[in-house]
Amino acid sequence: LCYDLGREERALTWKPETGYTHDCVDDGESNAPAGYKGSPILVPDGAIDFARLQKLFAQANTAVPSEIVAFVNARLQLPAPPRA
Repeated sequence: LCYDLGREERALTWKPETGYTHDCVDDGESNAPAGYKGSPILVPDGAIDFARLQKLFAQANTAVPSEIVAFVNARLQLPAPPRA
């Protein structure tokens, strides 16, 4: 689930085996040599604001198939992983 596109883009990923990862998208531009663009990569990000993600997803899911909406909503209801 990608969000904050065009700002400080972030990605929330969920896998059954490992749970959540929450990353910021490094667009490859800030440390690129003059005239070159690096490849965007995911870098670990901070805490997950599940309430905000639920709201954003509810506003944006109108064109998403209902089974995908149900799946994502169920994942957003799972407890957040403990902080290290």
